[in-house]
Amino acid sequence: MSVLALSLALLVPAVATPRADAADDVPVTPAGPAVTTAVAQAPPGSLCDHSYSGLVPHNSLDDVRAGYYTGPPFQRVKVAVDGDVDWTLDPYQSLQWRMWLDTLGWAGPLLLSYDRTGNRADLELAMAYARDYVDDQPMDASTPDLPVLQQSSRRLHFLSCLYERDPRPWIAEAMEGTVDFLGVHWAGLYNHGLDQDNAIVVAGCVLDRDDWIELGRRRLSTILPVSIDDEGATNEQSSAYSKYTYHRWLAAQTTMSRCGLPPLPGLAERLAANYAFNAHATRPDGILTPIGDTYPTDRGDVPRPGTPLSGVWVQNGWAFGRSSWSPSDNPSHFSLRFGPGRQIHGHADHGSVTLYANGSPVITEPGSIGYTDTRRFWFRTASAKNVLKIGASTCARSTHARLLSSARTATKDRYVVETPHCGSTVARRAVSYTRGTGALTVNDTTSAQSRATPRQQLWHLVPGTAVTVRRIDAYRSQVRLTMPNGSTAQLVTTSDRRGASARAAAALESAKTRLARAERALRAAVRTKARPVATKARKRAVTKARAEVRAARRKAIVREDRGALQVSVVTGRTVPYQGWVSAGSGNPVPAPVIVVSQSAKAANITTTITPG
Repeated sequence: MSVLALSLALLVPAVATPRADAADDVPVTPAGPAVTTAVAQAPPGSLCDHSYSGLVPHNSLDDVRAGYYTGPPFQRVKVAVDGDVDWTLDPYQSLQWRMWLDTLGWAGPLLLSYDRTGNRADLELAMAYARDYVDDQPMDASTPDLPVLQQSSRRLHFLSCLYERDPRPWIAEAMEGTVDFLGVHWAGLYNHGLDQDNAIVVAGCVLDRDDWIELGRRRLSTILPVSIDDEGATNEQSSAYSKYTYHRWLAAQTTMSRCGLPPLPGLAERLAANYAFNAHATRPDGILTPIGDTYPTDRGDVPRPGTPLSGVWVQNGWAFGRSSWSPSDNPSHFSLRFGPGRQIHGHADHGSVTLYANGSPVITEPGSIGYTDTRRFWFRTASAKNVLKIGASTCARSTHARLLSSARTATKDRYVVETPHCGSTVARRAVSYTRGTGALTVNDTTSAQSRATPRQQLWHLVPGTAVTVRRIDAYRSQVRLTMPNGSTAQLVTTSDRRGASARAAAALESAKTRLARAERALRAAVRTKARPVATKARKRAVTKARAEVRAARRKAIVREDRGALQVSVVTGRTVPYQGWVSAGSGNPVPAPVIVVSQSAKAANITTTITPG
């Protein structure tokens, strides 16, 4: 697969179940009454995907009969007349819209109508749409790997559904061409490859092609340990896509069962571990923590009995913890990201944390804005995460964030993550979550540099949060938060000396103490009219002590590694873009972000967020 094709393929959302943005943005037209001629049933043990790629809720039976197609989040478009589809249409200039048109899944209501009522006309119209595609867009192993072909696996599934209901030679021929194409153009070790290979197994079972079944199973066995690692975590770097691939693997498990094939080795165990991971990624309100390409309304999973309160998944870089699994306990919840560099549906979120308490997100991430919105770039950057930024924003991206230590007890979770940043600068983030209070403490330190460099610690809040900042001194500020649901939290950020700076400051304090002692001795000598020799000695001691203080002060200034902390709040800024969260595909809404800034040679910023 070409790099361009793969990168464009990653822009396409998976819609095996209706995604939150589609359900919210696109009105569903109720299906009209079906014309009943006879009652037909789906073939026993059908391998058909009766969700038809999740497009059924967005395409009413009447619309499909009339030649209309709705590709969420877009409105319906007339694409066909009497079974003749214009496959060149691109009214929204959207690869996403074109790909879902090419899947044929939008014609699923016709097959559902046929299965339910026996309406032969609906089956024939579905046949006509598919035949028109096959005639206009024939596929074989030599077909170019264009981005619009990336959903050919879903079209293969639709063709298999057609063949189950009416096994015509042209359908079998089209299925063979599609399998030949997929055999050459494999999407790889992520959800597209998973969908391709499951579709190949389905087609092999429908047409009794052992060679196809063997190909699909072999590649599925290759994907499985990467898609769900040994700890149960996803490689997609997105909480929503972890749940999505969980259901796609369930579909593959069902395929094997209905086809009479042996289960994929290890699949059941990995599915159980992945389900637990997804439950950990779910906030107490039932919504997935918005990590990576995840919409703010994507729902998660409930835990199974015996699930621990916290967990860490080292291989792919996740940690979650909570105070309770029972909603009646008003639980808190936190997350932490680290691990490999950004890939697939991930964002630049190394070291990023979230916090939920008292029925509301306190510290959140902006989530996904969709796949075609021009602001997608910002939503994926470190500027949209709760991270420490060093210098230019590009420095906040890293190729790997290493977990240095991990300790989880009944009362507290502690992690230390080390992240390479710009050049020789290394950032270390220590995260501590206290179950009893829901408090989250984050301590950011960096390796020393020869000159001061700007650093920013970012804290993204939910829309409507009221923020009050009180500066206590140059190195300490207190921020009061009131969330839209009325709950409160306090954020306290401080900067202390450390390393050589701390030693130099301690040496200065020792020099001041010696000076004070010498001055007291001199005053006592003068007061008691001591001998001139003794008085002169004490004067010399004071002079020496004053010189030591001056030298220590100069050294402390030279070795000082921190500037004053500046705390500001940004909401809905466009240049540069900052202060937004996603409310669904293509729908950013202003939301405050707390920016803790410091110019330092070696950053040392500690922030504690304590729910009210």
